[in-house]
Amino acid sequence: PTFVLNCMGVEYMPVDSLRHLSDRFNVYRLSSLLKLVEPQERIQYKSATIYGDLDYNSTEDKLNNGKATRGNFELLPHSIEEISEISSLLNERRILTISYIKDKGTEESFKRLSGQSPDIIHLATHGKYLKSQSAKEEQQKNNLSFIVQNADRGPMYEEDFLTHSFLLFSGGNRLIHRDSIPMGIDDGFLTAKEISEDENDTLDTLIIAY
Repeated sequence: PTFVLNCMGVEYMPVDSLRHLSDRFNVYRLSSLLKLVEPQERIQYKSATIYGDLDYNSTEDKLNNGKATRGNFELLPHSIEEISEISSLLNERRILTISYIKDKGTEESFKRLSGQSPDIIHLATHGKYLKSQSAKEEQQKNNLSFIVQNADRGPMYEEDFLTHSFLLFSGGNRLIHRDSIPMGIDDGFLTAKEISEDENDTLDTLIIAY
């Protein structure tokens, strides 16, 4: 494609009112025409881990029948259907699938995948990137103490900016609500910096749906 078409994902072109091109055909992006003559190995997926229908609220919220009214992150109501359908499709193809839902989809469970990642990880959750000014406001407003600012310790380093990008896991609203978090339990905000420190060499495909 040339000009503005180069900015469009042709695989998302509609073929009718309900389906896209990628729903009917397997579409591949090539960095070079040379890829057309290179032998292609067929990927054999064997395992998958999926996250969805996560409960972002704390134990205190549950006891009070709260619905994340104090936090910025609300439940994703349709993610349970999403991961149920994905799980069924994967099981049909005999891909061993583990699902984490509700309060089981913790940051700790994701970090435990380090060094033994499945072939596929699907995350149906909130994700966010904060620019410098927004990061400062969010840090103060929502108690996001993990965000590193230049005022914290002089000039910022590249790894500091990785704390401005994060994914939310079960219990994440505890930090915003300023609830007490038990020793040894993560806050539910998985930053890009933390992901960069994990070993996920065996991971082939990562999908983030938010």
